[in-house]
Amino acid sequence: MSDALVSLGTALVMALLAGRVVARLHAPRVTGYLLVGMALGHSGVGRFAPRLPHLLRSMLLDTPNVMRLAPVKELAQALILATIGTGLRVDRMRGSAVFRLATADVLATLLLTSGLCLAALWGQPPELAATLGFVAVATAPAATLIVLRELEAEGPMTRNVVMLVGVNNTISLLGFTALSGFAFGSDTGQAFARVGVGALIGISVGTTMAVLLLQRATEQTMILIGLGGLSASWGMCGALGGDPLVGALVLGATLANASPHAEALIERVAQVDYPIYVAFFAIAGAELHIDLLWRGGGTVLFVMAAYVVGRSAGKLLTGPLSRSQTRGVGRRVGLALLAQAGLAISLADAAMSAGRHHGGDVLVRAQLLQTVVLASVTLFELVGPLAVRYAVVHAGEVKIINLLPDRVAEGLAASMLDTLNRLRRSLGVSLHRQPKTRAMRAVDIMRRSFVPIRTSMNVDDVMHTFASAPYDQYPVVDEHDVFQGVISYADIRSMLFDDELADKPALEAIGASSGVTCKPEATLQEIIAIFEDCHGEVTHMLVVTEDEPRHVIGIINQRDALVAYRRHG
Repeated sequence: MSDALVSLGTALVMALLAGRVVARLHAPRVTGYLLVGMALGHSGVGRFAPRLPHLLRSMLLDTPNVMRLAPVKELAQALILATIGTGLRVDRMRGSAVFRLATADVLATLLLTSGLCLAALWGQPPELAATLGFVAVATAPAATLIVLRELEAEGPMTRNVVMLVGVNNTISLLGFTALSGFAFGSDTGQAFARVGVGALIGISVGTTMAVLLLQRATEQTMILIGLGGLSASWGMCGALGGDPLVGALVLGATLANASPHAEALIERVAQVDYPIYVAFFAIAGAELHIDLLWRGGGTVLFVMAAYVVGRSAGKLLTGPLSRSQTRGVGRRVGLALLAQAGLAISLADAAMSAGRHHGGDVLVRAQLLQTVVLASVTLFELVGPLAVRYAVVHAGEVKIINLLPDRVAEGLAASMLDTLNRLRRSLGVSLHRQPKTRAMRAVDIMRRSFVPIRTSMNVDDVMHTFASAPYDQYPVVDEHDVFQGVISYADIRSMLFDDELADKPALEAIGASSGVTCKPEATLQEIIAIFEDCHGEVTHMLVVTEDEPRHVIGIINQRDALVAYRRHG
């Protein structure tokens, strides 16, 4: 165990440094974590582990150390899947574009991947190509979620991507389970029973956690409930023959639909879970089989090419096929679904287990599927985080301040100088004058993705707009996107239960006020002063251009302004 702790500590420190380096290159930090794992694992220095001294060997993420760190990996998977599950609130999904997006995603990815793999596997049973198609549907929840969290992305695309990951992983698991009996001779009934047991455990533990959260849970007890419940669910699934991935996902969904404190619980757990995520990605990097990209042979490379092309094309067609861009989701939503790892690897392992049991041609097919999936996962896990970042940034759901180099930690020399200056200040020694930096402005902290109220909307349309996002005021624009005014939650509060007004034009029934706005060049101090003058009645501010005709270019959350002021003010 001491060797495992040494390797864990080494991985965390190296991941910290690698994350800073890749952040300066405008790449997600998770890419750096994966690269560290690859460097310390069997794709890097780990291959020489038997020849190294014990101390150096203990610092690597070789196979023995990775096996010892399995509980850390499992807890991280449980946290990630439960977080994805909390996005599956039925009331929110009912009014969203997620079902149309999921249909487009699943059909396009399944048909294209299966079709191309069928051509590449000519002479093999068609169910093998179909199972590859269902594996391709799955998106890696870990890489997707951690990039969204790192960027503090918020908006229609982000919300739909979180729900989509949960939906497409569920469909991938069920579809693969149904076909695995035909492709690999596995016991389909037993596989579905495993899924069912996992779901029942998830529902039971999630309901228990919801009850405990009603017992005046403090922030500290929320963390205990969260980590304890997830650990118990994963362990019970292992002991009772349930699927732990399903258990964690269903636990999160149950909690989200049964408890008003689900989001608060996730926020509390998020205060302590980041080192677990970093360790998870380092371990995942160590387990990537980059050597399979060139060692698989001609047939494997041909099938892998078909799998990669089919899956990529299917994901990229999700937005255009669903016609959801008018809802603010965007044509690039498929880019945010490219990452692949956890579930795909689990499905490949399940196929391999069945292949070993039956032997012969079944084993050959299982080995082919596992090799193709593992090699492709290496590619998708490295490219996926970059694609997620590109998608949400270009959807306008990330503040510019989150992309600035200033958010990256100082270099070593600058950190040493800062430490020296603080020491001199403590000793009363005068300091050199620090250079001034450009003040943060509205355009740096605003979110560019929002859904406006159109002058053609009726009152019912306005109500649905307010229900779709957490803003307390929305801009009113005409058919040319020219700013006409603001409708706030206070303006519609008295009309919530008046059905007679539902079909009336919004501007006629409600009217539009000047609202709370600021200029694009407004400073942080000016923005905070405007919020203070509102005395807590407004938590969002519109950023409106000064020149005629005026246009709304973004929206500022009061919380974002305060966080930016603490960091850069």
